[in-house]
Amino acid sequence: MKDGAPTQVYVPQALEANSFTIDGEKVTIMQPHDYAAFVWIRANKTILGGTGVAWGMHLWTADTQTPASRQQWRNTLDQMIALHPQRVIPGHYLGTPPEGDSAVRFTKTYLQQFEQALKTHSDSAGVIKAMEAQWPGLAETSSLELSAKVNTGEMKW
Repeated sequence: MKDGAPTQVYVPQALEANSFTIDGEKVTIMQPHDYAAFVWIRANKTILGGTGVAWGMHLWTADTQTPASRQQWRNTLDQMIALHPQRVIPGHYLGTPPEGDSAVRFTKTYLQQFEQALKTHSDSAGVIKAMEAQWPGLAETSSLELSAKVNTGEMKW
């Protein structure tokens, strides 16, 4: 980097408040201590979905290994839907994210179906087969495979 190297190192500090302003607009951090934390910009009814919202791909559920943690995630998605966002920017997506809250609803439906697959099948192969039948052609099959192994107890994470 030589001449382009920074002359000072900036160390980020954790934000203690649950909101801040950018260009005079309030930005609120919702559910900051939960897996599916998100950012809400009320002025333009936009959600920045973070890890809790996906589109066009299998969800990563290896970090939510209990029914309670996945229920908390779904509860947060319900809170997002209740805000009636005009735009949602998923934290993970392929292709063009849809208008409105469709990515939030996709994520919630996927989680409900994943939960049902876990109740119905005792091994990851059964969970994977069930989810692929529900979502044929969805990208990131490797996320589904690893998540199914972790959530059925076949793999430690």
